[in-house]
Amino acid sequence: MPTYEYRCNDCNRGFEYFCRSISEFKEPTCKYCGSSNLERIYSPFALRTETKEFSSTDDLIRDLKKSRKYGEAAKLAKEAGKSEWEIRDLERKAREGK
Repeated sequence: MPTYEYRCNDCNRGFEYFCRSISEFKEPTCKYCGSSNLERIYSPFALRTETKEFSSTDDLIRDLKKSRKYGEAAKLAKEAGKSEWEIRDLERKAREGK
């Protein structure tokens, strides 16, 4: 079942859009404000093979947050194209030293 991530350019909130198959895909609207002014966010994924395991960027960001390395997590989030609200939250926590 394909899952797509979007960020609304009007209310600046992120959400996921699920559809049963690619053939049934319909352009979504923001589930918070109803706007169709959306930006699709491309998320990395994890891949596991018999010999190697590759961590997704989300896993790395989560590990940095657990270690309270918010500055590094914010930098990685920017490079990965994460939402502005997530980046700003990480930067705020880095400044506050939480």
